[in-house]
Amino acid sequence: MDNARALYEAIEKGGKTEIDKLIANNTAEHFFLDFKQKADSDGNTPLHKDDRKNLGKALSGFANSQGGIIIWGVNKTDGPKGKMNYALIEKPKLFVESLNRAVSELVTPYVDGVDSIVVFEKGSKGCVLTYIPESEKTPHRSLSDNLYYLRAGDSFRKMEHFQLEDMFGRRMRPKLSMQISCPLSHPSRPDATYKLDISLRNEGRAISQLFGFDLEFPDMLNRPNHGITGRENLITHSDKAGIIVIKYRNVDDNDKSPMYPGETKRITPHNYRLGHLQFLCSKQSLRGWKDRKLSYTIYSDSMQPIQGEFLFGDLFDPKEIMEAL
Repeated sequence: MDNARALYEAIEKGGKTEIDKLIANNTAEHFFLDFKQKADSDGNTPLHKDDRKNLGKALSGFANSQGGIIIWGVNKTDGPKGKMNYALIEKPKLFVESLNRAVSELVTPYVDGVDSIVVFEKGSKGCVLTYIPESEKTPHRSLSDNLYYLRAGDSFRKMEHFQLEDMFGRRMRPKLSMQISCPLSHPSRPDATYKLDISLRNEGRAISQLFGFDLEFPDMLNRPNHGITGRENLITHSDKAGIIVIKYRNVDDNDKSPMYPGETKRITPHNYRLGHLQFLCSKQSLRGWKDRKLSYTIYSDSMQPIQGEFLFGDLFDPKEIMEAL
C-alpha cells in the first residue's frame, strides 16, 4: 500500500480522533498531506471558485507525484510556528458531492481513483477528506490555470519544461511495491527464530530492468549463523544506532532477469537453502521494537524512487505481538 493510501485509510478509520491528533501535534503539511480551509465558510456556494482552483492544483500535483490527501476544514495560521485549528465546513455532504463532480472538470487527463468522504459531522458542519492517487497517465494539467504541477515538500510547484518532456516520454513506467513479513520459523524461547521474507512487485505498465531497495532493519540480523555474510545478493551497512540498512540491487544478483508488469519477485539470499534470512528475536526485543518506525526506498529505472515507512511490529503475526506483551 502506498503512503498516501495508508494515510487516507488511517484518517478514515480514526475519524475525528485522528484529526484531533494532527491538530494537537501541530502537524506540518508534507509530501502526502495538504490542509485546506473552504473559501465560502457559510456554505451557500457548494464549491467556490477558489476551492476549484485548489482542487485542480492538488489533482495535478499529487497525481503527477506519488499521490496525497487533502483534509478540508482545518486551518493553519501563517509562519513557522503557526497554530492549527478547525474551520469546519457547512453542509459537508453537499461539499463532497461537489468535489466528486468537479474531478472530471478540473484536470486533464482525468485522474482515476480520486475519492472524497465526510470524516465526521458536528451539527451542520464537518470535516472532509480527499484522496488523490499517483497516476499512470501523467502528466496531468490543471484546467483552472492550464499549468502542470508536482508536489514538492509541503507545496505544489509548477513543472519545468524538462520535467514535462521526461513525463511525456515515460508514460509507460514501472511502479514497484514491497511486501515484507517475518513468519515464525522456530518457536523456542526466550529467543524465537523468525524468517525475513521480502518481495518486490511491479504494479506499473512497463518492464523494470534494473531495480533494488534500501531497507532499515534492527541489527538482529548480525548474529552468529544468522547474519548477512556478503556472499549473498543482500548486503548491509550500519546507519543508525541499533539499525542496519539492507541493500539489494538486481545487477549484483545471479538472476538479472527483468520484472514484468504484474510480476512479483521474491528476494532471496542464495546461500540459504530455504531462501530466507533468519534472525533471533526475544520477547523483550519484540516489545521494544514493535512500535519503531523503519523506512525503505525502492528503486527502478524509469521510476522516481519510492519512499515509505512501516512499523516493525506489523511484520509479525498479531499473535506473536500479543504473546510478547
